[in-house]
Amino acid sequence: MISKSFVIAIVLAIVVSTCIEAPCQKNTTELLKQARQLQSDGKLDEALALYRKCLSIDSTDREAQFSTGEVFLKKMDYSKAAAAFSSLLVLDPENTRANLYMGQASLKLGQTEKARTAFGRVLSAKPRSIQGLVGMGEAELQAGNSFTANDYFRKALALDPGNKELADNVARLRSANMERLKASEEDQRQRAKEPTERPQGETGPSGAAAPAVEGQGGDSGYPGSRVGERAWPYSQSPGGYNPNAGWNWRTRSKMPSRN
Repeated sequence: MISKSFVIAIVLAIVVSTCIEAPCQKNTTELLKQARQLQSDGKLDEALALYRKCLSIDSTDREAQFSTGEVFLKKMDYSKAAAAFSSLLVLDPENTRANLYMGQASLKLGQTEKARTAFGRVLSAKPRSIQGLVGMGEAELQAGNSFTANDYFRKALALDPGNKELADNVARLRSANMERLKASEEDQRQRAKEPTERPQGETGPSGAAAPAVEGQGGDSGYPGSRVGERAWPYSQSPGGYNPNAGWNWRTRSKMPSRN
């Protein structure tokens, strides 16, 4: 049987808990209201101080976490902004606004994969999100995938055809992609014209590469020598006199003596 004193203790605990929690919630709500007004007025530092005070009362306050990240994003402190949004996304991983801003902060930090993940969550929840499509396009562009990036930008432009800035970006990127494509095709054509294998230099008796004879009966002094034939003439024999001088290493035949 439950004793009367135990019941009284339970009731007192509930009453005390309610009395403590209600002022906290009231204070947090009021602080958030004041902070949002300060943020709207451009007083970011004062707003940030109040958001932090809210989090000191309730560390899981999602509105305070989001607003803290938003303020850091406006202050261009992207590391702290990403940290704030990361804390919120632990509690609410599908929060579209937090993912969108997390992606933007990650792009500024050069963290392409994190940006892709964040914008991917946005598009999973809202496939027609213009901000999500543009963000994913920027992430792909940052990764060097300009053609994929342009696909995302075109999808965003289709949803907002009157967006002149987006239209200009799409046009510029399309032009740049065409130039890259032309350059790539020209490079492939030039490579196709080049021989796949080049003849290796032949060597003379001493192991040194024999010089190419540059003309009909050129410097070698041997009549009938052809361009591209390699022979060691007497005057160029390594180490002076060479008994094998005049040997044509291409035809493997003795060339006529100059005497």
